[in-house]
Amino acid sequence: MINFGTNETWAWHPDTEEARFTALVDDGNREIQCRVTRECIADHCGNPSGPEACFTAAKKAFDPITDQVMHYIGVGRFEPDGSILLRTDDWRPT
Repeated sequence: MINFGTNETWAWHPDTEEARFTALVDDGNREIQCRVTRECIADHCGNPSGPEACFTAAKKAFDPITDQVMHYIGVGRFEPDGSILLRTDDWRPT
């Protein structure tokens, strides 16, 4: 089971231009850092302009983003640091 909580716990990281949040896996015994690039948000979440609009769009797209991330957790596609990074080219049609 994967628990993403709510988008209220999400954060915007201006240095990397990413929305970040934590997924709790195995009944909360394992935390996975999830990251979504600004480019991915712009390309798949309504083409917002500016960092604040981009973060707002990401939070509004909670279900589509977490569905994408859930897939990559399920298939074990992790970055070297153990995180999930969702890039624009990673977005799978649903």
